Amino acid sequence: MYLDECFFTSYNQKWKDSHEALSLDAYTEEAEEFKLKHIFSHIASMEHKEGAISLWLHSLNHRNYPDFRYQETNGATANGEQTQVAKMAD
Repeated sequence: MYLDECFFTSYNQKWKDSHEALSLDAYTEEAEEFKLKHIFSHIASMEHKEGAISLWLHSLNHRNYPDFRYQETNGATANGEQTQVAKMAD
C-alpha cells in the first residue's frame, strides 16, 4: 500500500495560531521520483507477471456491477448514443 497524498487542512486550521502549518510540499519532487522508480515499476511488473488487474477487468459484468445492466437495458453508450442491445437471460 502506498499513500500518495497527505492533507493537513483541518489540523492546520485548528492549530494555526499556535503551531507551524504541516505540509509535505518540500518533499514533492523526491516523492514523485520514488513513485516513478519504485511504485509504478513494481505495479507494472506484478501486472505483467500475474495479470490481476486484467482478470478483474474481465470479470466485470452486470451481476457484480448493476450499473452495467442500466446501460444494457437502455441501449445507451458512454457518449450518449442509442444502440440496440440484445438482452441476455440471467
